Amino acid sequence: LRVGNNDQVYRMNGRVLESHGGNEQMVRHVGEIHAYLKQCLAGADVGRTQPDRSKMDPIVIHCFSGLPWKYALIAYDGVRGYEAEQAGKKALTAQDMLTAREVAFAPPRLRAYHEWEMGKELNEIILMK
Repeated sequence: LRVGNNDQVYRMNGRVLESHGGNEQMVRHVGEIHAYLKQCLAGADVGRTQPDRSKMDPIVIHCFSGLPWKYALIAYDGVRGYEAEQAGKKALTAQDMLTAREVAFAPPRLRAYHEWEMGKELNEIILMK
């Protein structure tokens, strides 16, 4: 997991996140991921916040097309949690979405490619500037 062009990478532990039905270790790890995202987003927001967060640049989540959705949604939940905190709430309601910053998923970098070409997609995502 990398936020922006930051060279620092947070490694999600797939073994913990894939445990069927979840457990305390999984809950703790998801909390750590969300804390990491919060720290990175807060750092990126320094000097850029506005009362109407919908006017701020959107947050776009780029994922490798072979990644299970579970991982993408953990990142999405972390970003939405951060946005809720900025609004002084525990969670955003549908009405709050009118003034929340947009969070979107980027389309897959490659479409209709063979499995052996997936390395090219990963390289494009990693080198995205």
